[in-house]
Amino acid sequence: MAEVRDILRLEINTRARETWGYQTNSRVLQVLERACPARSTGEPHEKEVLLLECDEAKHHIESSVPLTVPVVTRNQQMFKWEDGSRPIQQLCKRTGMWKRKVCVQVPSQSLKRASESFKKVDISQVFDRLLENSGSNDPWNVLDFGSELPSLIIPVCLTGANAQLLLLIKNAIMSGKEVTRPTAEGKEWSEWTQVLEWVLLSEAGNNTGAHMDSHGLSTWITVQEGEIGFGWLSQPTKGQLHTWAQRLDDFPDAKWRYVVLRPGQTIIFPSGTVHFVFRRPGPGRATFALGGHFLQWSGILRWIEILQLQLRYPDTTNESLEKASRYIGAVKRLLAEEHMRSQVKDWGVDLEALSARLKASSLASDRSCSGELTRRRNLSSDCPANSPRMRY
Repeated sequence: MAEVRDILRLEINTRARETWGYQTNSRVLQVLERACPARSTGEPHEKEVLLLECDEAKHHIESSVPLTVPVVTRNQQMFKWEDGSRPIQQLCKRTGMWKRKVCVQVPSQSLKRASESFKKVDISQVFDRLLENSGSNDPWNVLDFGSELPSLIIPVCLTGANAQLLLLIKNAIMSGKEVTRPTAEGKEWSEWTQVLEWVLLSEAGNNTGAHMDSHGLSTWITVQEGEIGFGWLSQPTKGQLHTWAQRLDDFPDAKWRYVVLRPGQTIIFPSGTVHFVFRRPGPGRATFALGGHFLQWSGILRWIEILQLQLRYPDTTNESLEKASRYIGAVKRLLAEEHMRSQVKDWGVDLEALSARLKASSLASDRSCSGELTRRRNLSSDCPANSPRMRY
């Protein structure tokens, strides 16, 4: 960690101030200066991260107790890479349509000349840099690379019924009222694919500022190659979360914690976790991870609360909230079914409280869509409202 801080200080002193990279690295350094390793021991209320084996993680996630702190686990991925070559090399061989464009964040992009922190390049250009793996003073971070791998990449601990709320929301939106196989136009199908499963590719030294994932979604990330540092705002009170949402910056009472993950390890962030990412620069340190989003039924009240916060402060998220009303509508349709309400009660959810929060969220979403809530540029996450999905 000391090495990362030292390099960031040097980077800030040498990089042009009017660039997206300077802005991001300044914010990441600000929180890293006060961040501590996450505590995993002690009484339950003292733990800032849960280190769980495979079966322990599944039992915890399937319980009626919603996630409140990040989980770090291992050996969750059923899909296995072949021995003898880098996972990035194997991903390269599996990827088609090399001439199609992807968006990459580029630290040297000017704040004045470029309103966006990213540019479009061919996938072939991305792989050329990652396979060379020589390090760069202007490291790229791929934003919108959908997974072309088997669905066996999903962590085993997230395959139980409690973690399927987002999948049911997707099916409800795409199927309407018909009990049929979900159908959708190519664009919508692609968008959902990139919500549920995605690829994270980055050159060494690229960082991501503190943000929440949009629509209140929970997130899982499994490292495939390299080391990735994940930091987060630990166990904030409601007041502290609102303080961060208003400032989008560090504040005196903030407790920033971090872990560094290696290949085979998975981190799971609960809904509404304010988190950031850092990577050590240098040759041979390119990173590759697989990730996706999910929601727990047992955490549905927390999810709606976070969604309300994001609708009030839209700059807290890593993308626009234009689908919020569809998510809320889908949950209402699901809960119109008696058997579903019964299951939700079994997960310890207060149905009256849930109904009240859904109604409040519908009103907030309607106001947001009608323009009563305006979106400023999200300088914390480097992601303008019209940009592609931000990746880590």
